[in-house]
Amino acid sequence: MADHAIVSTALDVMTDRFMHLRHVAAGPDRLVRAGAHKWLNLSMDSMIVWDRRRTDGRYDTTLSNMTDLELLLQLYRAVPQSRHLGTPLHDYIKRSSSMSNGANVAAGMIASKSVILNRVEAGHYGLPEADAAQVGRFLRVSLEAEKLYGAALAARPWLLFEDHLEPMLAADKA
Repeated sequence: MADHAIVSTALDVMTDRFMHLRHVAAGPDRLVRAGAHKWLNLSMDSMIVWDRRRTDGRYDTTLSNMTDLELLLQLYRAVPQSRHLGTPLHDYIKRSSSMSNGANVAAGMIASKSVILNRVEAGHYGLPEADAAQVGRFLRVSLEAEKLYGAALAARPWLLFEDHLEPMLAADKA
């Protein structure tokens, strides 16, 4: 925090019985620009700390979902990059009723992601053009993943949204 106004951490995603499911954003520590953040840390953006003296934001209570991403984009208004710690320092418990794996959450996720995408495209967060383009690309892929997730989950019960989204992101990068 002495050197970086925003710090994020990798996650260890687990079941409610504390069985490891996957890591998210594990790897080397690195600096991350706003446009690259979601491509690295493709879920759970609340695993951050920030220095309110250098950047600040507030959760948007008008959104049903994705308030963590919306907050993070506010924080990037004043700070061009964050420090990401690639060691999983947070255990995230994935429950069947979670906001990303629960039944009937797609409509809320789609609505919130659409609002954030519109804000990004309108320049609401003041991101540099290249970062805004990357965030927009991520959100468009993620919106498509939301539309396909229900059928994928029916075919593979307990499919994590992250495991569904990640190959779609990789294909878009190629």
